[in-house]
Amino acid sequence: MSGRPGDRATGRWDDAIGAPSPRRPVALSLLAFLALTLGGLIKFLALMFGPLLFSAALRRLPTWRARLRLVVLGGLACAAVVALAYAPFWDGWRTLRNFGDRGTLFTSSWLAVLQAPFSLPAVKAALPARSLLALIFPDDLSQKIAVGVGLGLLALGVLWATWRAWHAPDRVAAHALGLLLWFLFLCTPWFQPWYLLWALALLAIQPWRLATARVVVVFCCTAMLSYLAGVFLLPLVGWSGEGAEWNALASALIYAPPLLTLLWGRRRARPALRRRAPRPALREEGGVSPIERV
Repeated sequence: MSGRPGDRATGRWDDAIGAPSPRRPVALSLLAFLALTLGGLIKFLALMFGPLLFSAALRRLPTWRARLRLVVLGGLACAAVVALAYAPFWDGWRTLRNFGDRGTLFTSSWLAVLQAPFSLPAVKAALPARSLLALIFPDDLSQKIAVGVGLGLLALGVLWATWRAWHAPDRVAAHALGLLLWFLFLCTPWFQPWYLLWALALLAIQPWRLATARVVVVFCCTAMLSYLAGVFLLPLVGWSGEGAEWNALASALIYAPPLLTLLWGRRRARPALRRRAPRPALREEGGVSPIERV
């Protein structure tokens, strides 16, 4: 591990949430899996962190035998918790219908804009379809396609975060925060301000990430506009709250400032990285540096 304070702190925090110490790797990983399972029972979207947590836990184990033990024990333990939680309410597969019912929920997101019907007369007159997706696909498939796009982007994000967790298992918190921001910006068709509480929790255990902190703080502020805009701005403009135009305006108000903050932070980071890049050694005897000799 690096000698920098941030890296040492990352290791300590990640040990607590999914990067176990060598002394008790399987036990600590099992606790992390059970905690995530309980979180998924409360809000099933928490399960999107499962693959990256699983990848980091397996990477930390020294042998494939230990990894197989973790897979078996973790699978049985998590399945038992889910079974016990659902047992009093089980009514066949209909009990899990909440997973399917989410396919019709859209608000304040670019995915909502794609499937929402046009409401302004000028837009209706200019475009020969009910919604943006209906310009290309049958109108009755608009919601399913919008949900499918979101799920596809989420799958890509999960795969990327899982790959990064395998190669850098000591940075689970950073990978989880990156995946969460990817989900909030691009993948969710239904946005609510309290989703930013997840980002604040992950940021609290890695407070030295100042550039990411700026993005999250700005995002927290603009997320509240989903309430304020609906109360004050929507009656002022007189648009339909279900229309594509309003969803586009609300999305711009909520997402544009944190996205610009993110891009600004990345642009600032490039000169800093160049300044920290190693430079060729000073010329030695004979006026030739070690690099030039090679």
